[in-house]
Amino acid sequence: MTHKYIVVSGNKRSGTSAMMRALREAGFPIAGYKFPWVIMHKDIGKSVSGGSDTPHENEKVLQNPLGFWESHPETSEGIKKDTSIDGAVIKVILEGLIRSHSDRIDTVIMMVRNPLKILNSRFNSINLVRNKANYDLQAIALIYNYLIAFNWLQDNLKEWKMVIYEELVSNPFEVLSDICRWLKRGSVGWGIKAIYRRLDRTSNAIDIRDNIKQELMDFYQICVKRDLTKLYAYDVRELSNRMMIMYQGVAKETNKVVV
Repeated sequence: MTHKYIVVSGNKRSGTSAMMRALREAGFPIAGYKFPWVIMHKDIGKSVSGGSDTPHENEKVLQNPLGFWESHPETSEGIKKDTSIDGAVIKVILEGLIRSHSDRIDTVIMMVRNPLKILNSRFNSINLVRNKANYDLQAIALIYNYLIAFNWLQDNLKEWKMVIYEELVSNPFEVLSDICRWLKRGSVGWGIKAIYRRLDRTSNAIDIRDNIKQELMDFYQICVKRDLTKLYAYDVRELSNRMMIMYQGVAKETNKVVV
C-alpha cells in the first residue's frame, strides 16, 4: 500500500514549525530535520540536502531557534508520486502543497496566523525589499497564496483542518486535543510542552496602507470563523491582476526583481 502523509502547511512564518514540534512531542513520527540545510556540492555540481539537531553553519538559527522540522525538497516542492521518506507528518509550504500529488496525502493541517504578524516576521527575518509598495504587494500575495491552497484542498481532499496559530498559543490543550481526536492518536500532554506562549519576534510593525491592512484583517477574521463559503467566493483572478500591477510598480521603483 502506498504510504500517505499528514501534511502541515501554511504561509511562511504562520506557525508550521510550532505545529511540527507539537506533533513530534505528541508522538507522531516526523519526516524532516530540526535544522535542515541544502548545499551545492562543489565536486558533483548538484544540490545535496540533509540536516541535523544542531545548526548547519549556514543556517539562520535566529529565524527559528526552536527548529524548522523540514525535509528538502518536499517542504518547498511538495509531495510527489514517487516521494519516499520515513515519517507520518511532513511540512510543506503553500507553494509546494498545490504542486503535490494528492493521492499521497492523507490529510492537511493548515496553519493560519494573523497576517500582520506573518508579514512582520518575514520582513524582520528575510532579506526582502523594504518599502511601502513591496509591503502592499506581499500582503496581497499572502492572501492570494492561501486562497489558491484552499481551492486546491477543496478540489483534492475530502477532509482537512484549519488551525489558527493564535488559538494554538493561547489554548494549546484545547487545540491539540481537537487535533489528536481528529487524527485518532497522539499524546496531548506531551505536545503542549512544545508550544511556547511568549515566543514572539514580530514586534516591529511594517507600514502597510490602511485599506490593505483592513483587507488582511477581514481575510483573517473569515479564517477565524472557518467560513469556507466566503473563502471559496474570493475573486482570485482579481487578486492576481492586482499583484501583477503591484509587482511592476515595485520592480520599477527599486530597479530589481522582487522576491
